[in-house]
Amino acid sequence: MSQAYTKEERFLLHLHKKTVETDGSNLYKPFDFAEIAETLGQSPKGAKTTIQILASTNFIKKVDKSRISITPHGKKLVKQLEEEHETS
Repeated sequence: MSQAYTKEERFLLHLHKKTVETDGSNLYKPFDFAEIAETLGQSPKGAKTTIQILASTNFIKKVDKSRISITPHGKKLVKQLEEEHETS
C-alpha cells in the first residue's frame, strides 16, 4: 500500500514537475508560488506556510516575495519520493 504524500511533499513534487515541463534544461528556474498553490487547491496563506517549511529545510529557495525555486536538496527528495512511490 502506498503512503500518502504530505502537503509539503505534494507542493515540492508539483514544483519539480512544473519546472521539468516548462524548462527541463534549467531545473532550478523560479516559479510564482501562487500558481502552484492554486493548482493544488491551497490558499495563499496555507501555501506561505508550506513554503516556510520547505525553505527552512532547504528543499526550496525563496527568490523574491512571490517566486520560489527547487534546490539540489529538494531535487534529491523528489527523486527519493518518486522511487518510494514506484516500489510501493
